Amino acid sequence: MIVVIACFLAVSAVNAEEIANSTNTVHDVGESSNELQSITLNPEKLSTTYGSGKYFKVKATDSKTKKPAGNVRILLKVYTGKKFKKVSLTTDSKGVAKYSASKLSIGKHKIIVKAADTKKYSSNAETSTVKISKAKLKISAPKITSIYKQNKKFKVTVKNRESNNAMKGIKVLMKVFTKNKYKKYSLKTNKKGVVSISTKNLKKGSHKVTVNVKSTSKIIKASAKSTIKTVDNAKHIKLKVNGKTLDVKLENNKATKALIEKLKKGSIKINAREYGGFEKVGELGFSLPASDKYIKTFPGELVLYDGDEISLFYDSNSWEYTKLGKVQNVKDLKKILGTGDVTITLSLK
Repeated sequence: MIVVIACFLAVSAVNAEEIANSTNTVHDVGESSNELQSITLNPEKLSTTYGSGKYFKVKATDSKTKKPAGNVRILLKVYTGKKFKKVSLTTDSKGVAKYSASKLSIGKHKIIVKAADTKKYSSNAETSTVKISKAKLKISAPKITSIYKQNKKFKVTVKNRESNNAMKGIKVLMKVFTKNKYKKYSLKTNKKGVVSISTKNLKKGSHKVTVNVKSTSKIIKASAKSTIKTVDNAKHIKLKVNGKTLDVKLENNKATKALIEKLKKGSIKINAREYGGFEKVGELGFSLPASDKYIKTFPGELVLYDGDEISLFYDSNSWEYTKLGKVQNVKDLKKILGTGDVTITLSLK
């Protein structure tokens, strides 16, 4: 019995030692997880024009696995001459961090890149450059036709020719000619690269427009020409329904002239109800001069009913109406209008 007990105690002592050693091994692994992760930083060189919207990019990879290192904080030192500013970035799931660099001053900028969290990552500092050149511009100034006294906007858009990126804060000089005389405008582009003027005070006729941007330390001069045509009355208006915009050719009568005057102040919305299986009809909210005649209507015709309602036909009917105009392409009109009530919006083109 004494021998058996002694053997049992000996085996127990051995097992206890093995358990203790096993516990020590797990702890060592835990300590090894605190080792710095070695990453490799690869900054790209960037050469672009001012305001292009392009990015300086840095890619971080795990030095051992060669896989992208995501969620790594990176510190940039961006130099302009001897001065620098610090920029903190974080890599995405592809291991890429981006810095918007196109608004740096004209010239060459040294950039030093390193990992920001030195308690977690080890990496060599890397050096790259960003070169910014003066921007070449692209000016868009489409010709427009405006109704006399209509508050329509003539728009000019300025973009970076290299990237097609909108250029904000660019000073635009515009001249609008009426025969030999002209009016000058000095405007600055908004965040969409756009400046605009109203046509409301222009006389009837054709107005030549010149657009100029002067050369600065950041941009190269650019110019464009266009035309604003101001006419007495509109021959066409827009009709929008169920997300589709339709072209309506107008009749020449007192009702359409009065309608145009209303549209000069803004678009008109009509809540139109389904009626009779052949039309959508709704109240204007005001009256127009009527010259009703008993007529047969056809698909696409827009008419005035009882002086203060508008009907848009997708099938035929006969009654006393004043013709206003006709939708130019009626092929899918019935499908566009659908079976229920609709909202119709009228506006000048």
